[in-house]
Formats: sequence, C-alpha cells, structure tokens
Amino acid sequence: MGYKSLALKDHITNVLLYLAGVIFIPSGIVLAMHAHLGVAGVDSVCYALAGRLGVNIAVGVYAITFLSLLIGAVLRKSYPRIQCYLTSLVYGFFEGCWEALLPDFSQSPFALRIAILLSGILIASIAAAFYLLSKLPVNPNDDLVLALREKGLSVMQAKLAFEVFYFILALIAGGEIGIGTVAFLLFLGPLMDFWVKRIEKLQPVAALNEHFALGS
Repeated sequence: MGYKSLALKDHITNVLLYLAGVIFIPSGIVLAMHAHLGVAGVDSVCYALAGRLGVNIAVGVYAITFLSLLIGAVLRKSYPRIQCYLTSLVYGFFEGCWEALLPDFSQSPFALRIAILLSGILIASIAAAFYLLSKLPVNPNDDLVLALREKGLSVMQAKLAFEVFYFILALIAGGEIGIGTVAFLLFLGPLMDFWVKRIEKLQPVAALNEHFALGS
C-alpha cells in the first residue's frame, strides 16, 4: 500500500503532520538562537565551514546537509534522497519568516535567555515529532535521523547520535560551542522520543502508520 491508496482522512493527517513540522520546527530553532547562548552542533559546523572557506552561510548549510544525505544513503545502501532538499526550501522559507517575527533576546536577563532557549528546544522537539511521523520527505539532516532509526535505534538514540556526530565535527572545525549547543545535545533527542511515542498513539496517526506498515 502507498500514497495512492490512502483515504482522504489519512492524506489530511499526513499533510498536517508535515506542515506542523516544517512550520514550527524553525520557530523553535529561531527562538533558541535568539537567546544567544549557542546554536546546535550542526549549525555550528555550518558557520565554521562557511567562515573557513570564506563563503556565504548558505553554502555551508548545503554542504553539511549533503553530507547528511550521503551518510543516510550509505546506511540504507541506496541513492541519496535528493527530494529532501525540497523540504529544506520550505523549511528555509518559514525560518526566514520566524526570523523576522520573533524578537531578539540578546540584551535580556540571563535567566530569561535560558528559559527562551529551553522553550525553543521544547517547541522544536514537538514539531519534529509530528513531521517525523509523516510519510513525506523530511529535510536532509532529519533524513539521517530516520536512516539511523531504520537501523533499529529509537528516536532518542538516533537524534543523540546525530547531535554527537555534529558536535564533534563542530569541535574539530573550531565552531562556536555554547550552553545552547550542549542543551540541544542533551535535551532535543529525549524530548523528540517522548513526543513521538505519544503522538503515534493518536488514532489518526496510528491509522496512517498501520496503512504504510501493511504496505511494507
């Protein structure tokens, strides 16, 4: 069974899961970044790579996301899922929107910045759980998380492996490491795992998963 045999309600569930992710993951990430306490390891690598090469940050982002696609392809023993770049474009659009809408907290009290950082991680984890459960292409970095999950890891283990890998690369590349970097490393994976386990029990999501399980 595949997309063509999906009932209308399952199509709607699938699209809503996807939209919840691509719209609200960027809101959490931008909110956390606006606390100015450090970025996630993968973002730190992007900035470090762009700085070392003297190129625009977008080039660093494309390079690192392509690395994630290549690793995912190796794990699956298949071709890279280039269609994931389409999600990156949608994701980037909403990230730009949230960047313009959300206030900057660089001059706020430290305790408030910590609260903003953790709130951003919480929002991103909930949204990521929704869109990881959709059957539409995720962005290249999250595709690597899915590839790791297909190897039998839990969402928490897969996300932790992803974060540790890019945290180490950030250290090697001389990227900026801050409280936020460590917070992403420690909290994002467990929170995503927590929300995935609860959201996938909801009847519409369970029905969608059952449909694709029968088709596998």
